Amino acid sequence: MYFYRSAFVSVVILLVACESKDSQHAAQQLFPKEPCNIIHQPCVVSADDVSLQLSFSKKIQALSPFQVTLEMLAGRPDNVSGVTAAFSMNGMKMGVNRYRFLSTAPGSWSANVILPICVTGRSDWKIDVEIETENVRQRFEVPFAMEK
Repeated sequence: MYFYRSAFVSVVILLVACESKDSQHAAQQLFPKEPCNIIHQPCVVSADDVSLQLSFSKKIQALSPFQVTLEMLAGRPDNVSGVTAAFSMNGMKMGVNRYRFLSTAPGSWSANVILPICVTGRSDWKIDVEIETENVRQRFEVPFAMEK
């Protein structure tokens, strides 16, 4: 009896943890208009009729708060239902560090974030940004190197 109860609980947990691919919007990849160094200047990404600018508020350091801002240069900001971002490195698990942006004005969102620390001393980061709209989820990433 204990085995069946444990198996049932395990199946329920797996079903709750898994999401159907149909429940997610298809992700549209956005790309930088030109190579950029987000440490020194904002980066502009675009696809079709959407253009976005991502910027950092100041020189960044690990474990020190800073602000990330996303501005819509072209597109329909009223369609955006959410903006999130996370920091990652190629080949490294950085733990949970996804940040939800708050709307600061029509077509503008920001989040106060903290860059995790890499115990190996690497500084080759990327910020992965997702914009959720009524019909599509848009994604882009911007690589950057934290200055030492």
